[in-house]
Amino acid sequence: MTGPNSSQPDRPAGQAISRAALAEIDTPAATRNTRDDLVADVLPSTEVLTVVRPISAFAGCLLLLAGAPTLAKVGCPKGGVSGTWNGTATDGRGVAWGWTMVVKQRGTRLSGRLEWRGSDGSNSTERVAGSIDCATRGYVLRGRRLTRKRGHASKATYRGEIGEDWRRISGAWSEGNAGTLTGSKQ
Repeated sequence: MTGPNSSQPDRPAGQAISRAALAEIDTPAATRNTRDDLVADVLPSTEVLTVVRPISAFAGCLLLLAGAPTLAKVGCPKGGVSGTWNGTATDGRGVAWGWTMVVKQRGTRLSGRLEWRGSDGSNSTERVAGSIDCATRGYVLRGRRLTRKRGHASKATYRGEIGEDWRRISGAWSEGNAGTLTGSKQ
């Protein structure tokens, strides 16, 4: 103990240390006592229980809370991206496209139909399948089959992001005449 009635000078809590404890710190590892013996030399056992354990419990809670957002599983909102989407796109040749997509979401899996209408008279209906990451709202849709085609339409892989409100979409494709797309949920 420190204070006017002790043999040690006044020191802030946690800085008082006995001569035996200091000597033990300088002792080679082969002859050194355990850490618990060192703590017992510094603080009586009742102080160890009242000081060390609450601090350890508090630190443990902070670690759990700090990790909570990364450990929590983020889910898609009810309905997710299922529904009808309409939008526009422009490809590398400068052709303007209108599109309608009807998509179903099951968990993180997506499937649907994408209808394209090009300003140059090209059009197609493409069956697509892919996935969505609900935490980042990133999606990948791969063209599986063209069921109707006129002009220079081709199957593609679409990558992009769903807006924070889950009602806007943006993305791009790189096959054929690469381009970008935007749209919204109806």
